[in-house]
Amino acid sequence: MTHTVIGGGLAGLTAALELARSGAKVRLIEQHHELGGRAMTTVKDGFSLNLGPHALYLNGATHRTLTEWGILPSGTRPILKAGSYMVTGGVKHPMVRDVASLATCGFLSVLEKIEAGRMLTKLTGGAVGIGAGLTIAQWLDREVSSVAVRRFAETLIRVSTYCDASEQSAEAALQQIHMATGGVMYLDGGWQSMVRSLADYARSLSVTIETGTQAKAMEPNTILTGIPPEVEQLSGKKLPKLTPIRLAALDLALDRLPEDAAIFGLGLDEPLYYSLHSRWAKLGPDGGAVVHVGKYMGSRVSDAAAERAQLEHFADLLMPGWRKHVHYARFLPEMHVTHAVMGLDGRPDVDALGIPGVRIAGDWVGPEGMLADAAVASGRRAAQSIQREA
Repeated sequence: MTHTVIGGGLAGLTAALELARSGAKVRLIEQHHELGGRAMTTVKDGFSLNLGPHALYLNGATHRTLTEWGILPSGTRPILKAGSYMVTGGVKHPMVRDVASLATCGFLSVLEKIEAGRMLTKLTGGAVGIGAGLTIAQWLDREVSSVAVRRFAETLIRVSTYCDASEQSAEAALQQIHMATGGVMYLDGGWQSMVRSLADYARSLSVTIETGTQAKAMEPNTILTGIPPEVEQLSGKKLPKLTPIRLAALDLALDRLPEDAAIFGLGLDEPLYYSLHSRWAKLGPDGGAVVHVGKYMGSRVSDAAAERAQLEHFADLLMPGWRKHVHYARFLPEMHVTHAVMGLDGRPDVDALGIPGVRIAGDWVGPEGMLADAAVASGRRAAQSIQREA
């Protein structure tokens, strides 16, 4: 019996490997000529740029799976000390990393620091069931009185979930933040190094990988890992209404880093992100730098010109003089971070289509994790489920 996996992103590669590791014969089909999906990395003149900012959560399903399989790529955990900022009203403040660093925080009053300390403990504590049945907006309405503290909390939620949607499940968001306290890893060579590790391992287990191949019909014993409209088209089934989450991204390759450049920055009054990824990962030639600047759009549609101007202004603040050192710049006004926000109703599970011998996987599928971790967790879950049925 041959199992077919349609889609060569993280979910598809993971599903194919989970099947192959159990001895199954597997064929993976990818319509593009390269594997990886949104984990692909653009390499230009020695610079490696991911599609927007990517971070591998050390306590997440992806890191756990790669470690278990012995194929974890090299990389480094960023340490946010000097040169890391929170920005409000155009003013840079040293990054608040924990309750202790709140004492010297310049954007909160004494009473707000006390409230923020309680909030930070709740956000990172990992208490089971906290926020259950509430959206993140409803939970913050209940828990926070200060506007400044709410902005602080929203900033931490955004950077952990990549989501600025008020309808996001508070329980899921708080679980994600707790998981994120374990830190992240930036990968040498970008996320394509992870894709390469998965693909090489799959080939070593005799998985047949076909790129540039369009799946025209669904076969028995199939796992679908495309985006929701593609899954609906191939399966003939209608999925529940899903809300995609977007990010406007400015990816920069610099010949040289300006002297006063920050290493990390987050907006408090605007949903903005800045990170010097090449400070910790090998992403470019000696002396060069790779910087990712982003705006968490939630489910909002981008005004491309306005978003780019805002991102460039944020870069001006955190990296003065960067414009004269640009080797390559790429602006992605509406990059899909994930194809479904984790709302109160959850996400479709791997057997949501109700078709025997067919499962789905992706960052929009299953109860576990967010972002890449959801893709990997659902890929494994789909493979295990389809094998139990066989």
